[in-house]
Amino acid sequence: MSAAVPKKKERPYVPAVGLSIASLVLGAVSLIPCIGGILGLIGLVCGLVAKSQGNRGHYATIGVILSLAGIGISVFFCAYILLYDSAIQL
Repeated sequence: MSAAVPKKKERPYVPAVGLSIASLVLGAVSLIPCIGGILGLIGLVCGLVAKSQGNRGHYATIGVILSLAGIGISVFFCAYILLYDSAIQL
């Protein structure tokens, strides 16, 4: 009789975890108004790619939401600067 060799427990495959975390971090940093537009776009792309690759986690969803919020804040901030800052200088 041979001794039974215990099988290793395999971790379940979770696709695009790195992209999800990148989306979350970039989305959080994109809430800074001056650099939020660029980082928000990158975070949005990372989050959408992670979700399209089958990631069911919450990191990608929260990253997409934060990225959209960062883009919105940056657009509002730039519009405010362009409209009201130029009016004050006149």
